[in-house]
Amino acid sequence: MSRIESSLLRSLLLFLFTLVSFSFSVHAQQPTTDGPPVIPSPHKIYVDTADNKLFWPYDMPFWVRLTASPDPNAPSYLLQRVAPESDITTDQYNKQGIALEIQGKQFIRWYNYVTKQTVNLMFFTDGAPPVTRATCSGAETAVVASTTFYGRGLQCSLAAQDELSGVENTYFSLNDQPYQPYSSTLALNKQQPVVLRYYAVDHVGFAEKPLALRFTVDLTPPTTTDAITGNALGTVLSSQAKFRITSTDALSGVATIHARFDAQDYKLITEDELAPSDLTDGPHTLSYYAVDRVGNREAAHDVQFYLDRVAPTVEAKVLNDLWLSPSGTRFISSRSKVELTSQDNKSGVAKIEYAFEPSKYQLYSSPFLMPNHAGSAKVMYQATDKLGNTSPPATLPYVMDTVPPQSTYNIVGPKYQVRSDIYITSATRIELSSTDDASGVEQLLYQVEGAPEAQPYTTPLSYPEEGRRLVRYWSTDHVENRELDRALVLITDNTPPQIFANFSIAPVLASNANGVAEYRRLTSLFLGATDNAAGVHKIYYSFDGGKESEYSTPLVLDHAGTFDLLIRVDDNLGNQSTKRIRFVIRG
Repeated sequence: MSRIESSLLRSLLLFLFTLVSFSFSVHAQQPTTDGPPVIPSPHKIYVDTADNKLFWPYDMPFWVRLTASPDPNAPSYLLQRVAPESDITTDQYNKQGIALEIQGKQFIRWYNYVTKQTVNLMFFTDGAPPVTRATCSGAETAVVASTTFYGRGLQCSLAAQDELSGVENTYFSLNDQPYQPYSSTLALNKQQPVVLRYYAVDHVGFAEKPLALRFTVDLTPPTTTDAITGNALGTVLSSQAKFRITSTDALSGVATIHARFDAQDYKLITEDELAPSDLTDGPHTLSYYAVDRVGNREAAHDVQFYLDRVAPTVEAKVLNDLWLSPSGTRFISSRSKVELTSQDNKSGVAKIEYAFEPSKYQLYSSPFLMPNHAGSAKVMYQATDKLGNTSPPATLPYVMDTVPPQSTYNIVGPKYQVRSDIYITSATRIELSSTDDASGVEQLLYQVEGAPEAQPYTTPLSYPEEGRRLVRYWSTDHVENRELDRALVLITDNTPPQIFANFSIAPVLASNANGVAEYRRLTSLFLGATDNAAGVHKIYYSFDGGKESEYSTPLVLDHAGTFDLLIRVDDNLGNQSTKRIRFVIRG
């Protein structure tokens, strides 16, 4: 090192000092510790090129390097030696750097000990996260039992501020969904409890603790009902009768109820009951609706009322298992129920009654089962209004069907059965059929074991591929009586038997001049066969094109000569195989 360089280094003193700026902000929303995990935001260095500012994370130490040019590619040199009068040692500096304790403006001061010239190099330390505020507007609101409710049109916006490096991103989460970047106002147009969590991250990676707004969006209007009290028969009212209007709301609660008669103006109802005593005689209409605390208004209800002298009308309807045949016969099952409904033009229905021949009438309250007796029957029914007008008895005839269909099968073509196993070939057809003695067969279904679902039977079944399969089948009638599953074990066998022919002794000559083996006289020939499925039925043989014989015992070859033996074997399904053998018996 030159003397001049040494002198300059001795004249340079490097100082670090800090200008401190404190900022406090009170946020209306409370921090939350639950919800989804926040998006990682590692602390980093940020350069604001627009304002020529460098922001350094508060918790990140730094080291000082010297360079001879502002060129970013110029070489730089790390200052590694600390003056003895410093607060830290050279070893501490090299290992830990210089720590920043306070955020705000920071200065590195270069002091020329000879000329007394000072240069302050400024940067900023940021260790405080942004502050975010949530604003919800556009909808009516109400606080009920410490719960905040909003009505239609709710929009919530987030505004984040950061005093130093500035806000880099604002994030939000709705109802425990993962956090996502906030870009525009949130339109909350779905009825539900809402937990809006949010936070912001500044440019050096400091994130504020998530905040939460908890409220409920209420988009459902109240439900309002009416009842008549006093001297009235159903909807026929006297001048002393009143309407009791009751409204309920499951969320924010009912705020007001409004009602009117006929075409009058709606009025606010302040009492539970509304009297129509000032109306003229004749037909009238009561209309009413309610509004909840966040402005949801229900559609108006209209109630007609008048004088009644007409008997009710009553209708019978069969629930469940019902089939009307082309001839008009009504078939039902033991599961069928009869539902009776009645309407009255004014005072309303007081009671409905029914009877089975020859039983007495009994009060109807809910759909009832018919007596579980197969065959034709009928039920009678009638209704009475609140003024005592009774309708003429009506009759519902029916036929009770309690027995499910009976299904069976027929094998067409080659078959062979051993106990429950049925052997078939590719030419075999399985016919399914079903009969029912009442409502008739609706459908016949079958399902091969392992198949995902049953199939309707339409044409005879065939299974050309060899193998064993279980086929279940059943049928249902028109009133859903279902028989128990029936099963067929089908084994397809298209392969003929395999033939074996063995001589009792070895040949005298394995192959003569004609390529034929020669054996001694009185040699025995054993015939056999094996089959892969249905089993061997019979073995036949014939010599030199002669008459065919059934094989039962070994053949004793006691005549000399040259023989051409044809062997034929069939299995129990008719699958056949043949084998031809030529040999010589010596004299």
